[in-house]
Parts: sequence; C-alpha cells; structure tokens
Amino acid sequence: MSLKKYMLIDLTILGLVGAVIEGVGAYSCFYSFAGHTPTTVVSLLILFLAITRWNWFGLAIAPVLVFGNFVGALAIDPGNIEYHKEMFNFQFYISNLLAICSMSFIVVLFRKIGTNKIIKSTGLLIGVNCIVFIVYEVIRLASYWIIGGRYLEVINAGVFDLIALVILIVGCIIIRLQGSLTNVKDKIIEASKERQERQKEHLITFEITDEDIDALKGVKASEKK
Repeated sequence: MSLKKYMLIDLTILGLVGAVIEGVGAYSCFYSFAGHTPTTVVSLLILFLAITRWNWFGLAIAPVLVFGNFVGALAIDPGNIEYHKEMFNFQFYISNLLAICSMSFIVVLFRKIGTNKIIKSTGLLIGVNCIVFIVYEVIRLASYWIIGGRYLEVINAGVFDLIALVILIVGCIIIRLQGSLTNVKDKIIEASKERQERQKEHLITFEITDEDIDALKGVKASEKK
C-alpha cells in the first residue's frame, strides 16, 4: 500500500469517526442544555491527531468535523425552523470552521521545536495544546463577532469550549501512550533507518576476516595431506 493511499484511508476514518462523535455529542449536549450554541468539542482532538500524523493534509477533515457537529444539533426538533435559524446559522459554521483550521499552527510549532520532542514531553505537549487552544478560541470568537454573532452567544460557546481543552489534553496523553500520536512519515523514515542499522550490524557480525581466511587455508592444507 502506498503512503498516499494509507493517508487517504487514515484521514477518512478519522474524519468519519470524528463527525459521528461530534454529531452524537452535539445532540446530547444541546438536548440537555437548551439554548446552548453549537461549538466543536471532540474535533480539536481529532484534528490535532490528524495534523500531527499528516501535517497540512490533516486539515482536509476539518469541514467534515464541523458539519458533523451541525448535523447533530439540527437533529433536535427538526420541525422548529425558527429555532434553528436563530441558533444554528451559517455564522457559527463559518466561525467554527475558520477557528478549527487555525490549528494548522501546530505544524509551525512542530517544525520549530520538533515533533518527537513535543510528543515525548508531557509538559511541552500540554503547553502546545494550550497555545493551539488559545489561537483557536481567539479566532473563533473574533470571527463570529465580526460576521454578526451576538455577544452572549459568543461567551456561551466560549465557556463550553473549556471542555474541549480538557478532552484535547487528556486525549493526546492517552493516544500518545498507544503510540498513535506520531508523524507517520517521520515514523517510516525512522523505522527505515533502524532497519538499515540492523542490516549493517548483521553484515558486520558475519563479515569474514583475514584470520578466517587463514584458518580456511589451514583446513584445506590439512585435507590435502
């Protein structure tokens, strides 16, 4: 299987799983908390994982994740058109999409600090999570306010976003323990280097030395006698 095909399958699975979780979570949350404005929660973790694994290509699943959130929210009382016009409008979709795409900032941090260094250090990982969350939050709230959102809705959504931060931090630590929080290309290159090193060690171990040649000559000489 080629790397591109593997990436396509991996991102498809992440996108579908994330969209389903977002939809179910949005439905449950909005059903329990009437009047709550739609905002992505699990998508931060899913997209962080996708970008970590595939760099910029991970952003491809962002629209799918945000769409899953809205589908789950719209499933509540679908006949109430006025309610959905007021609560689940295009402003929130655009602001959430812009904000979640801002997580591409992760790539810059990975290149400046080092992907493996960030992943292996719990302190750095949590710090990067917090920085990414702040950038995400500022862009989401600012973009929603600019395109005409109401101040109260912005604050309401911002408070619930703190749940997303907790899920992001805890989720990254758990996924790291499973070995899935890694850059796939870097992992393949590292595995290739390790394999080459093992092959070199194998060749060195079985290399015929001058002493071996002399010993073989001695054996042949004795056989002739």
